[in-house]
Amino acid sequence: MSLAVVALVLVVVLAIAVALLLGALIEMYRQLEQLRAYLSIEDRAEEIDSTHLAGRRPSAFGLAEHLDTVPAGGVLVLSEKCATCHQLAEWIGPRRARRELQILVVPQSQDNGASFIEEYGLTQHLLVEPLRAGAVSNALGLHTTPAVLFIAEGRFASMETVPSVRRLDEAIGRLATPNVAR
Repeated sequence: MSLAVVALVLVVVLAIAVALLLGALIEMYRQLEQLRAYLSIEDRAEEIDSTHLAGRRPSAFGLAEHLDTVPAGGVLVLSEKCATCHQLAEWIGPRRARRELQILVVPQSQDNGASFIEEYGLTQHLLVEPLRAGAVSNALGLHTTPAVLFIAEGRFASMETVPSVRRLDEAIGRLATPNVAR
């Protein structure tokens, strides 16, 4: 048998092996997708009922009055007790903080809130001092973190969970336009 025939057989065998492995990889991704859907751990934002907030001014709930005049904006609600909140705060940090996205940190205690804010450099975009944040969160009827509240034309538009950095990035992208609802 010549060397060319051996090489050709080897290439064909390797091509078949690669095709089989690629098919197995595709099947694994499909199974992973099914598991995530079954366990409800999909990376998607869930809308939070905000009918009690719709059309109302943010300052009515203790948020900063300048939010009553913004064409489009949002309030990111974080807590130092949630791992996803830490990931989001780290991703935002002082570099990605944006003027249209204000941050409300709802801490378990004053000290925890202050250290969380300092650790991630969120001071410049902090909306309410941690001491008042719990009262604001209660007034909003919001007991879920992380979440984002969308504001359009100075009024609350909608509210949703933020399960990942990718979803926060999408939410920030929607803040650029006055129609921030989904």
